[in-house]
Amino acid sequence: MQIRAMSWFENSCWLAGAPGNRILFSHDHGRHWQAAVAPSTLPLERFYFSSDQQGWAVGARGTILTTSDGGVSWKRQRGGMK
Repeated sequence: MQIRAMSWFENSCWLAGAPGNRILFSHDHGRHWQAAVAPSTLPLERFYFSSDQQGWAVGARGTILTTSDGGVSWKRQRGGMK
Protein backbone atom coordinates (compact mmCIF):
# COMPACT_ATOMS: atom_id res chain seq x y z
CA MET A 1 0.00 0.00 0.00
CA GLN A 2 1.25 3.47 -0.88
CA ILE A 3 0.40 5.79 2.04
CA ARG A 4 -1.25 9.02 0.87
CA ALA A 5 -3.38 9.99 3.87
CA MET A 6 -2.72 10.13 7.58
CA SER A 7 -4.72 11.59 10.43
CA TRP A 8 -4.67 11.47 14.21
CA PHE A 9 -6.98 12.48 17.01
CA GLU A 10 -5.79 12.14 20.61
CA ASN A 11 -4.59 8.48 20.92
CA SER A 12 -5.90 7.35 17.53
CA CYS A 13 -4.25 7.32 14.09
CA TRP A 14 -5.48 6.31 10.60
CA LEU A 15 -3.50 5.58 7.41
CA ALA A 16 -4.73 5.00 3.86
CA GLY A 17 -3.63 5.40 0.28
CA ALA A 18 -3.56 3.43 -2.92
CA PRO A 19 -5.24 1.14 -3.44
CA GLY A 20 -8.02 2.47 -1.20
CA ASN A 21 -9.51 -0.84 -0.11
CA ARG A 22 -7.67 -0.93 3.25
CA ILE A 23 -7.54 1.62 6.03
CA LEU A 24 -5.09 1.00 8.86
CA PHE A 25 -5.93 2.32 12.30
CA SER A 26 -4.56 2.35 15.83
CA HIS A 27 -6.21 3.55 19.03
CA ASP A 28 -3.09 3.27 21.23
CA HIS A 29 -0.60 5.76 19.76
CA GLY A 30 0.43 3.32 17.00
CA ARG A 31 1.54 0.43 19.21
CA HIS A 32 -1.01 -1.96 17.68
CA TRP A 33 -2.57 -1.66 14.23
CA GLN A 34 -5.70 -3.11 12.65
CA ALA A 35 -6.91 -3.07 9.05
CA ALA A 36 -10.44 -2.17 8.01
CA VAL A 37 -11.92 -3.04 4.64
CA ALA A 38 -13.10 0.08 2.83
CA PRO A 39 -16.02 -0.04 0.36
CA SER A 40 -13.82 1.39 -2.43
CA THR A 41 -10.66 0.48 -4.29
CA LEU A 42 -10.03 4.06 -5.42
CA PRO A 43 -7.06 5.84 -3.80
CA LEU A 44 -7.84 7.77 -0.63
CA GLU A 45 -6.17 11.17 -0.24
CA ARG A 46 -7.35 12.83 3.00
CA PHE A 47 -8.98 12.15 6.37
CA TYR A 48 -10.91 14.39 8.74
CA PHE A 49 -11.90 13.24 12.24
CA SER A 50 -14.10 15.33 14.53
CA SER A 51 -13.63 12.83 17.39
CA ASP A 52 -11.90 9.49 17.89
CA GLN A 53 -15.06 7.80 16.56
CA GLN A 54 -16.50 10.07 13.82
CA GLY A 55 -14.50 10.59 10.64
CA TRP A 56 -14.42 10.93 6.87
CA ALA A 57 -12.02 9.87 4.13
CA VAL A 58 -12.00 11.43 0.67
CA GLY A 59 -10.28 10.33 -2.48
CA ALA A 60 -10.24 9.86 -6.22
CA ARG A 61 -13.32 10.52 -8.33
CA GLY A 62 -15.15 12.19 -5.46
CA THR A 63 -15.03 9.19 -3.15
CA ILE A 64 -16.35 10.03 0.32
CA LEU A 65 -16.30 7.42 3.10
CA THR A 66 -17.54 7.85 6.67
CA THR A 67 -17.05 5.98 9.93
CA SER A 68 -18.79 6.33 13.28
CA ASP A 69 -16.89 3.58 15.11
CA GLY A 70 -13.33 4.85 14.99
CA GLY A 71 -12.48 3.31 11.63
CA VAL A 72 -13.53 -0.28 12.31
CA SER A 73 -16.13 -0.03 9.53
CA TRP A 74 -16.59 2.44 6.69
CA LYS A 75 -19.59 3.35 4.50
CA ARG A 76 -19.86 5.26 1.26
CA GLN A 77 -21.37 8.68 1.71
CA ARG A 78 -23.31 10.14 -1.15
CA GLY A 79 -22.71 13.78 -1.98
CA GLY A 80 -25.43 16.04 -3.26
CA MET A 81 -24.93 18.75 -5.84
CA LYS A 82 -27.64 21.18 -6.84
